[in-house]
Amino acid sequence: MFIWTKSSAHRVFPNLRKDRDDVSILYLHSGGNMRAAGQILLREYHDFAVAGMEVTGIPAAWCSFFRQEYSVYNDGMPYPDRLSPVLTGPVKAHVTQSLWVLVQVPAGTEAGIHRGEVTVHLENAADVTVPVLMQVYPVTLPDPADGTYDHEYFFTYNDMTQYPGVERFSDAWWGLMENYARAMKALRVNNLSLTLMGLLGGEGTYRTGKDTWQFNFARVDAFLDRFLAHGSFRRIVLGAPTSSLTADKTYSVDEDGKGVTFDTRSEDGEAWLRAYYSAIRKHFTETGRYGMLATHLSDEPHESGNWLWLRQLVAEECPGMPVTEPMDTYEPTLDMAEACDEFIPRLEVYEQGKDFYDKRAAAGKRLWCYSCCFPEQHWFLNKFIDLPHHWARLIHWACYTNGITGFLHWGFNYWGGEMYGLAPMARFKGDGFIVYPDPERGTVQFSNRALATWEGIEEYELMRILSEKQPEAVRAICTGMAAGFHEFNGDPDALDTARRNLLGLSAFCG
Repeated sequence: MFIWTKSSAHRVFPNLRKDRDDVSILYLHSGGNMRAAGQILLREYHDFAVAGMEVTGIPAAWCSFFRQEYSVYNDGMPYPDRLSPVLTGPVKAHVTQSLWVLVQVPAGTEAGIHRGEVTVHLENAADVTVPVLMQVYPVTLPDPADGTYDHEYFFTYNDMTQYPGVERFSDAWWGLMENYARAMKALRVNNLSLTLMGLLGGEGTYRTGKDTWQFNFARVDAFLDRFLAHGSFRRIVLGAPTSSLTADKTYSVDEDGKGVTFDTRSEDGEAWLRAYYSAIRKHFTETGRYGMLATHLSDEPHESGNWLWLRQLVAEECPGMPVTEPMDTYEPTLDMAEACDEFIPRLEVYEQGKDFYDKRAAAGKRLWCYSCCFPEQHWFLNKFIDLPHHWARLIHWACYTNGITGFLHWGFNYWGGEMYGLAPMARFKGDGFIVYPDPERGTVQFSNRALATWEGIEEYELMRILSEKQPEAVRAICTGMAAGFHEFNGDPDALDTARRNLLGLSAFCG
C-alpha cells in the first residue's frame, strides 16, 4: 500500500499518485486556541476498506477525523469538498483516499513539540500507522467573539428540503438550529445573520390598524437564546427589510398575519417600516441586546434613492444602530458614502473602488468585503468548489494586506439553487453552501472550503497579534501570499511555508 501525507492546503483528487518527495509523516503547526489540519493518503493495487481511525500520543479530545468525499457537477470532475465524519467504507483499487486529521490545540497549551501516531484501521488488512509531529508555538489566539476580525454568513432556516420530516419550529428543527450554531462557532462566525420576518411572521404578529402592528418576538428570542448561548457571536445583523437591488418593495404582514408586500415609500410601506424598526428598538432594548444590532437595508442596492430614504427612517427609529451593506456595484457607493456606516464591497468591486474604500478605512470606518457568485474569473480568489479550496483561505490574507477587517459570504446552506447549490448544472459550483446537509444526524458536514476559511481567519488573527511587535515581517509574509484578491500566490507549498514563518515569529513576540 502507498501511504503518504499532504497539508491541508493541497487538493487531493482520486487519481493523485505518490510523488518521490512525498513523506509519510504528518507535520502540523499551530498555536494555542488554534487548529491545524493535514491529510493521510492511501492507495492500493486492490480494493480495500477503511474501518476507523484513532490517535495516540496526542490527546484524543484534541482530534477529529474526516473522510474526503467528492462533488460531481456537469463537467464530470470529482472535486474534493465534502468532509464526512463517517470514516468507514470501501476504497477502489488504484484510487487515492484522503483521510483528514484536524487538531484543536487548547488555549494554555505549553509551547513545544508533541509526538503521536494516527492509526488507520482497515478491514481484512494490517493497520496503517502514520507518525504525527505537532509543533505548538508560543502564541494564543482570541476566541471568535473577542477577535478583531468580523465574519458573517447569510444562512436560511426556512428550507427543510434536505431534512425530510423536519417541520419548522418542531423539536427536530430547534435541534438543527443548535447544530447550525455549533458549526458556526467552529468556523469562527461572530456576526449572526438574522432574517426576522420568518420568525415574526405567523401567529402573534399582525396588523392592528392603519399605521400599527402587533409584534410577537417569542420565536426571535428563543432563536437568539440558542445561538448566543454558544458564546461566539458578538453582533446580530438584521436582514434587509426591502427588496434587493432597488429597495422599492418591503415585506409585511396583514390583519391575519399573512405576508403582504408594500411599495417601500407608499403610505403603508412607511407606516410598516416605522412600526417594524420601532418595535425592534423597543424589544431589543428591553432584552439588553440593542447594542448588538446592525442592519442591512437592501441587499446589493443598485440605486441610492430608496436606500437613502430608508436610511433616514432607520436613523430616526433606531438611533445608533449601524447600517452595513453588501455592494455588488461601485457607483451607488458614492451617493451612500456619508450614510452607510460599513460598506461591504464584493471582491472585484473593492478592487474597482480601492482608493475610495481604503481612504474610508484610513479615516476609521470599518471595511468589509464579500463574495457572492462573482467574480468568477479564475484569476480572482473565490469560494467555488472548482477552484482550489485554499483560495478561500487566501481571501483572509488579502483582507489583512488591505486593512479589511471583516468578511461576509452569502451562502452557508443554500443547497437548493439551480445556479449555485447542489444541482448538477450549477454555474457557481457550491457557492451557495459552505456546509453540506446531514439529515441522518440532524446536523451539517463541513467542506474543504469551510476548513480553509477558518484557517485563513485564524491566520488573520495570528498576523494581527504578531504585528504588534513584528509589523514589517508580518506584512512582508502576508503581502507575498496575497497582495490583493487578484494578485496572490496560489502555490499551496508557499502557503504552508508562510504559515510556519508566521508562527515562527511568535518566538520573537513573547
